[in-house]
Amino acid sequence: MPFETTSEDFLRFLPNYLTREDKDRLADALEQFKVEKSQAWNSKLLTHFYSRNPFDYFLQGDLLRQIRYANWNAESKSFDKIYLNAIILSNTCDLDLSNQRNITKEVVLAPLTEFRRYKQKLEMRIGSGEKLKSLEDGIKAQVYSSLLYLPPAPGTTDDFVCHLDKAFWFPTEELNSYLPDLSQTRISSLDYFGYYLFLVKLSYHFCRLPEEKQR
Repeated sequence: MPFETTSEDFLRFLPNYLTREDKDRLADALEQFKVEKSQAWNSKLLTHFYSRNPFDYFLQGDLLRQIRYANWNAESKSFDKIYLNAIILSNTCDLDLSNQRNITKEVVLAPLTEFRRYKQKLEMRIGSGEKLKSLEDGIKAQVYSSLLYLPPAPGTTDDFVCHLDKAFWFPTEELNSYLPDLSQTRISSLDYFGYYLFLVKLSYHFCRLPEEKQR
């Protein structure tokens, strides 16, 4: 990453159910990948990232507020219960309690950190200057496999870093109990462009096959 393919290559693989308007919006958004290798994305360029009309149920890729999380405390060598923002990694169909299964499936989430806070942690470790700026640009350019950069959602000011290497499970039944307050629980849903980028990063992080090394 960044990608060498063109937006036309991506459009060949789009599902048939997308409307012409959706395909055009996604094509326009994919043009944003066409940047010089030496340049990082500017978050203001990431249009069509979030859905304008979210559904009234949870979706794969939804950004959620204040989910209980077992946070590892390195000093005490134990887990502390905290609340953090998270993104849904599980398939949408697996979240629906009406989808009755003999073997139940729990939801898998990944933590989100406000980008300003993540940058502060990096600065404490490596200091300010060109190295910090290079890391910041690299995160926004999506070059790190374990991190997904998410620009601010409509009506919000915080951009996020998603930690794919810190994925955790959460009870599906408990998640669905939040549905009556969905507007308070969900920060935003991904639009087609954000969702396709999410899937690419998810696949690349967990299924990086072409390494030319036998393991």
